Amino acid sequence: SPNQRCTHTIFDFFRPGGANHIIQNCLIILGKRCPTCTLLPKPTCCMKCQSFASSHFAKECKSDHDTCSMCAGEHRTRDCMASLPEGLRCANCKEAGHVAWDRECPIFI
Repeated sequence: SPNQRCTHTIFDFFRPGGANHIIQNCLIILGKRCPTCTLLPKPTCCMKCQSFASSHFAKECKSDHDTCSMCAGEHRTRDCMASLPEGLRCANCKEAGHVAWDRECPIFI
């Protein structure tokens, strides 16, 4: 309409660097600064059990042990000795081949 003052547009980037640059600095279209934001909010992830489905943090975690975000083992991620990439296992879906924070994980999607 001729009186429209606002619109929403979705841009899809091939590389995260380009998307991050636009999010941090804004987008300029026809000389006008256009504010930007991410479409999907970043999930809350517990750094103890690696769950992002339950929206809690490590301080409130009820898990008895730490879970590695790289191999799903019962140890802290910083202590992981798994070989990469064959040692990767998701702590959320239990599948091999990706880490707990992978946005392609079926649990995340």
